[in-house]
Amino acid sequence: KASGQASCYDLFLPDLGELAFLADDKAMHPAYTRGFLTRLEDNPAGLIARAYASGNAARYLCVKGRRDYICTEGKIINEISSPVIEELEPVGGTGDTITGMVAGLVQHGYQLPEACRIACTANRLAGQMAHLSPATQIEEIISRIPAALKQLVTLS
Repeated sequence: KASGQASCYDLFLPDLGELAFLADDKAMHPAYTRGFLTRLEDNPAGLIARAYASGNAARYLCVKGRRDYICTEGKIINEISSPVIEELEPVGGTGDTITGMVAGLVQHGYQLPEACRIACTANRLAGQMAHLSPATQIEEIISRIPAALKQLVTLS
């Protein structure tokens, strides 16, 4: 966003807080996001539409959170909400693991929206398999990604 080149990218993977920054056309830094964007889970579709309208979104967004939203052209095209793994929310590094899975799936011929759906679902499944606690480190989730992906896809 800061470079003014957001629309040149194929994919951004923001969480709802980062989405609020993209949606706020006046904020030059995430710390300065305006107050009307504070209840993030109340209107993710509105934030998504604002991010696209202000030119601050990539061709696709994969918004991570309690629900994951896959978006393009200002519209939600898919939502992933299960399995629900509340303990996954505060674990740092899940955006990086989702990014890696999306890249691998695209390399194997999946289109971006489907790759995002599979990666978000696999992330949730891997979190479920890891039996998360407040002390969980991302490595514990990463080690379960192959099993989670195996449940969802067959890569040739």
